[in-house]
Amino acid sequence: MTTREYIDKAMILSYEDPDYPDRAKMVSTGQSFTAFFYWLTKLLKPEMIFEWGPGQSTHAFLMGDPNVQIISYDDDDQWTQLYKKQLKEYDTKYMDRIEFYTVTGTEDYNNSILPDNSTDIVLVDGVRRNDCFASAERIVKPGGVVVVHDTNSSVLWSKPETELTYYGEHEDPIQGETTSIYIKEEL
Repeated sequence: MTTREYIDKAMILSYEDPDYPDRAKMVSTGQSFTAFFYWLTKLLKPEMIFEWGPGQSTHAFLMGDPNVQIISYDDDDQWTQLYKKQLKEYDTKYMDRIEFYTVTGTEDYNNSILPDNSTDIVLVDGVRRNDCFASAERIVKPGGVVVVHDTNSSVLWSKPETELTYYGEHEDPIQGETTSIYIKEEL
């Protein structure tokens, strides 16, 4: 299957089966967008996910594939420590598959530690989304996916010019949140 076909299937499953396995056990209860992250990870079987802004999505990614590795950036150390504690209390098996970094400087936050074309999925759900998106374009592998959460907020997001292919949006009917999805086409 192509990346587009996997996204199509994850979209359908996130609406048809938002109560995916173990959802009730999550650190934070999720909506259909977290179901989308779960199904996307389960179907794509990524090796590496990079995210700006840990939370519900982090847990969904970890549950979606028992082998995925995650690098998570946030600019709020208090939130990072709280989330790490909650995740550890839920199940310690996740802790060896995720690296948390608290970065506060704009340049450090916007630029990930990853080299070009090195991650399968990138989630932008932190502050300075447009700046982070520019870094996401660089680090996502060909055939990979960049997901930007809360794109219906003009305060957080303005759709940039990009070389990535715009797939479309995932609308969360419960929370009224929009998640935009982009694909880095294979060369």
